[in-house]
Amino acid sequence: MTESTQADLRELRRKAQELRKGRRIEEALPFYSVIWEQHRGNANEWDGWGFAFCLKHVGHYEQSLAVCHEVEQEWPEFGPIRNVHAWCLYYLYAKKEREEIADNPQEFFGAANEIVRLTEGQWNSRMSPYILTCFKVTNYLGPRATSSAAQQVLEWTGRLDPHELETNASYWTGNDGKQIRTPSDRERYYNASVKALQSLARHEEALCLCDEALTAFPEIHPTFEIWMKYRKGVCLVELGRHDEAIEILRLVLRQKKEWFIRHVLAKAYLGKGDLDSALRCGVEAVAIDNSTDMSKRWEVFLTIAQVLIACNEDDMAKKHAAYAAGERKRMGWGTNTKLDSVCSSLGITDNDIDSFHDLKPELERYWQSVRLNLSPRGTGTVANLLPSGAGFIRDDDGNNYYFNRQAFKGPKHELQPGIRVAYFIEESYDARKRCDSMEALDIQLA
Repeated sequence: MTESTQADLRELRRKAQELRKGRRIEEALPFYSVIWEQHRGNANEWDGWGFAFCLKHVGHYEQSLAVCHEVEQEWPEFGPIRNVHAWCLYYLYAKKEREEIADNPQEFFGAANEIVRLTEGQWNSRMSPYILTCFKVTNYLGPRATSSAAQQVLEWTGRLDPHELETNASYWTGNDGKQIRTPSDRERYYNASVKALQSLARHEEALCLCDEALTAFPEIHPTFEIWMKYRKGVCLVELGRHDEAIEILRLVLRQKKEWFIRHVLAKAYLGKGDLDSALRCGVEAVAIDNSTDMSKRWEVFLTIAQVLIACNEDDMAKKHAAYAAGERKRMGWGTNTKLDSVCSSLGITDNDIDSFHDLKPELERYWQSVRLNLSPRGTGTVANLLPSGAGFIRDDDGNNYYFNRQAFKGPKHELQPGIRVAYFIEESYDARKRCDSMEALDIQLA
């Protein structure tokens, strides 16, 4: 190489590096291109890295990947190029929506494994796609409710150290202007791992991880805390520790009034032998907000049937079990061993199952009677309404009960201050005052 050529190459490098370091990537790219394509015989590994880096930065991932391969072939021990290589694979093959991955899972997993290999030892660096890739895999596998998928989730979360993961969540604004929270990496780790362990019926391990998660944050987010306590309650039920499960699930229910929390609480009471409480919680799990698709709640019907069998109410147990079987058949789901056993013991026929929808009115009347007998109930006057549509009811003794707008079961225009209403009363939690409270549910005109 002549002295003039050397001088030209030095100047090209100086300009390319200056522009790249100044984040003027598009301006730097032509200089790196000239170095790599016209001075190839005298270019070094850092020239190739700079060229690949700039190509990657402007979204030319396939071109960047080709340069990465050239650098790796000529300088196989040059580590910095591997990170650029990994990012290109991530953007080309790993950063996809679940539907896209499903079209070619082999390509996705091949890229994911290669990214992990290339970024080994860099997993705790934000400059590496290691963490992003691990969570891309767990996000894809998580909804696939199979033991194989759950085992793979644990293999991928096992590549992470939760104590080194970021604890700060990220926030962004949705199309409706509302702020949306994305959980921190540490939260995502515990959520994915606990779910997978529970799916594999490894409840003791899941319980330990729940306890670890609840103490793993300098300041735990309330939503994460609630859901981790719920999963802890599920583990305790499965392990037969019913009193502990009831204690924690009652706390969760005060803050999150979801039907599936009521269902797990019903199973805990059933395991303890408190049949009245089990029946009340089971009925509430199907009776409150029963306008949604009931197929998701088929197991609640099974639990109620098991409670009723223990109460020697076989006729009503039969109707609940038939309804559960009917919903599963309607959805085209396979058989369930536990449900099949209950149906067989109650003498349920195919005709009973096929006509399950005819049972709904009778079941709803039964649920109402159970709630009237077993759930605290009151009457009072709507004292005031809040701008959100929620409000407060004052009973005849002067006690005030908060209610959510959705709790009123009549036409919206009828909900006005001064009207007389009847309602069920449930333990709740006042997040603003940070104290226990009582809430009115299932409100109807008196």
